Amino acid sequence: MSCDHPTGHSALLREVGSSQSVLVVDDEEGIRQAVSLVLESAGYAVVCAVDGQEAFSILERRRFDLVITDMLMPGRDGLELLSVVKKIGQRTKVLVMSGGGIIGVGAYLNVAKKLGAHAVLGKPFTSEVLLETAAGLLKKEA
Repeated sequence: MSCDHPTGHSALLREVGSSQSVLVVDDEEGIRQAVSLVLESAGYAVVCAVDGQEAFSILERRRFDLVITDMLMPGRDGLELLSVVKKIGQRTKVLVMSGGGIIGVGAYLNVAKKLGAHAVLGKPFTSEVLLETAAGLLKKEA
């Protein structure tokens, strides 16, 4: 599995400042692993959460440069996570991704943008688009 745990190697990288940190939140294991692998191969320190609830728990202990979250998840969803990140991490960027649902992907992503997401991606997306979007968001932080 590609995702580190919050106390693992990526936490060490973050402490020494050698890599920007990303929290990836998605209830679909395949998507979490794919996104994590792409980001790690580009040099990002990645931590994963299986849902919004686990993400909240992780965010109580540490901050990230970027949070990438799915919109629709059981329990606490991406909109709740977006709201919390906006409150606790003024510098943390948020990228919301969605494959749609009852009302369609565009509607969900529009809501996320209106609620403060820095960027949105409709699933499926390419590795290149993911990396370009992440790099663009993190470059704005510098």
